[in-house]
Amino acid sequence: MGSSEIRVLVVDDDAAVRRVVVRTLSRHGHAATEVADGEGALALIDQQDFDVILLDQGLPDLPGTEVLRRLREARPTATVPVILVTGRGSVPERVEGLTAGANDYIVKPVDLDELVARVEAQVRGRDAWWTEVADSLSERAALAGALASIDEPGAADAATRVVELLVQVPELRRVAVVDLTPVLPVAIADSGEGPRAGAPGRRLHPIGGAELRQAIATRNGPISTQSAQRLLPGATDTVTVFGVEDRGEVVAALVVETAPAPSGRTSGRHADAAVADLLPVIDRVLGPLIRADRGLGASLADLRSVIDGRLFGPVFQPIVDLATNEVVGFEALTRFDDGTAPATRFTQAAHLGLGIDLELAALEAALEQSRLLPPDAYVSYNASADLIQSGRLAVPLEAADRSGVVLEITEHERIDDYDAVRDAVASLGEHVRLSVDDAGSGWASLRHVLSLRPDFVKLDRSWIHELDRDLARQALVLGIGGFVEQMGGRVVGEGIETEPELVTLRALGIHSGQGFYLGRPAPAGELGGD
Repeated sequence: MGSSEIRVLVVDDDAAVRRVVVRTLSRHGHAATEVADGEGALALIDQQDFDVILLDQGLPDLPGTEVLRRLREARPTATVPVILVTGRGSVPERVEGLTAGANDYIVKPVDLDELVARVEAQVRGRDAWWTEVADSLSERAALAGALASIDEPGAADAATRVVELLVQVPELRRVAVVDLTPVLPVAIADSGEGPRAGAPGRRLHPIGGAELRQAIATRNGPISTQSAQRLLPGATDTVTVFGVEDRGEVVAALVVETAPAPSGRTSGRHADAAVADLLPVIDRVLGPLIRADRGLGASLADLRSVIDGRLFGPVFQPIVDLATNEVVGFEALTRFDDGTAPATRFTQAAHLGLGIDLELAALEAALEQSRLLPPDAYVSYNASADLIQSGRLAVPLEAADRSGVVLEITEHERIDDYDAVRDAVASLGEHVRLSVDDAGSGWASLRHVLSLRPDFVKLDRSWIHELDRDLARQALVLGIGGFVEQMGGRVVGEGIETEPELVTLRALGIHSGQGFYLGRPAPAGELGGD
């Protein structure tokens, strides 16, 4: 097949029309296949891939709109361009076809030159959409990777680096990080009063902490023009406040001023949404450092006592097949006796050089308790690339004697040697599979997926929250699902909290999911087994 060849399925009950269309498309270098009815078309589409479908509205067995409906309900064909061929061309009929999911329509008698042009235009549009998605994901991958790699010793330096990176996003005019101390909030990093202007680290006298916290409490809401001017002098566009968390507590405000997208840029997602996706990375980098600056960080002795005393325990959250509602697996999660947020505790351990020790201890505890879970369900355990490559997993995994083991690598983690990680996983046995966790919060995992070819890719909860209300995010989730399937993996949606989110994920063809709506984390003994 040539690089410009388009695979077209021609669905029409008139044999003469089919022959003419097929010959015309063939003369233009495209591969055309013909079929006479709707059921035949659906059966053929199940067996072959097509770039464009020419669909007659008046078929003998099914209306074209019914064929369309079935195509749009199936994940593999949900985005295939369909051109509806109609005999009347009235406005109501065209509206009905477009509402059913048609990308375009053409009226009989068909002008063959117009038909070829419309087919080629649909493929160009599809390719442009995929390019836009890939570009957007690649940009966020690079940004998320740079944020995750920040290794500054103090909160001010780390916040400055966060600001320097975020202000590179074209739609972000101004970025500041504000420490929400109990007395008076102080900006510990600010990009300046204009695009790319000013020196990060310049201190401001911002609005009161109560107003900032109120904006954060209303799900990262915008603030008033007057407050924005007090906080960011010179601000002219929308100012939005996001919360930076540690141990479940908001310890800082990330304040961004967003400007209209530059001319010619067609990104489908607003800059504020992109910042929200990156928040989990920023939380992990900044939250513990800000808390430590207040004298609330953990010491080496604290962490050693937590590890040696096993001052933690595992809980397990069900992973459900979204098509059958059956529990197919569990994710092992660690809960610390003193209530410290797991992300905070593991980050502290990594900074103090005890990251692998704490990870291994938590994994061993989870492996022991997972014996109480149903034997036919797999169990996934969080593991860093460093732990996987340490050689310390073979003995506990072998002793666990569990057939379904999945190791989850977070997308926030930087991986320098993908080959070494793959080889290390392979050395653990065929029963050990790999997952990329937290996918989508910056999509650093795009490279992880390409390089690691994991068995599972877990969409971050920031993608799932109110997914049913966000058509742009739905399109990207659909694209990500297809991308992961092409890599040989399966997608898991995390953080499902409502029925509309669940219904939307099902419609988008996502295989499985987890979240409070499907099942809360619980000790293994409460989840059943042999």
